[in-house]
Amino acid sequence: MPAVDVEAVGKEELLKLLRRTAKEHGLHYVPVDHEGLRAELEVTHARWFFGGRTATYCMECRLDEACRTVRIREVMRERSWGIPAPFIIAEKAPPTGRRVSGTRLVHDAATGPLELFQLLEAVERVVRGAGWKYCLAAGKP
Repeated sequence: MPAVDVEAVGKEELLKLLRRTAKEHGLHYVPVDHEGLRAELEVTHARWFFGGRTATYCMECRLDEACRTVRIREVMRERSWGIPAPFIIAEKAPPTGRRVSGTRLVHDAATGPLELFQLLEAVERVVRGAGWKYCLAAGKP
């Protein structure tokens, strides 16, 4: 992306924009030490008589005001419990040498699809539009 001369907004204003973006994508957020926020969304993959399977997407944004940098960390956790239904599901995924495209969806009947790539793109747009640096950091939130 080319460098754009934009006057950087303050930390509180950027936090407000990040909260609004998280809310628009259906995530529940909580502030973290006045330096960022943590957002998550749990979707149900399957339910059966004695259990189920869920996926939880967690994202954390930390703002470094001295460097004008927002560090993002994310993780997707899947959890199953109980006794699954008595049938076998086989999945076939041929190996390819390609990178993941932006089409992966996590679908839940109650909340609709969670479009993870669109969420990160929206957060990056907000951060860069506010005049801050965007950094996708390694590690769990």
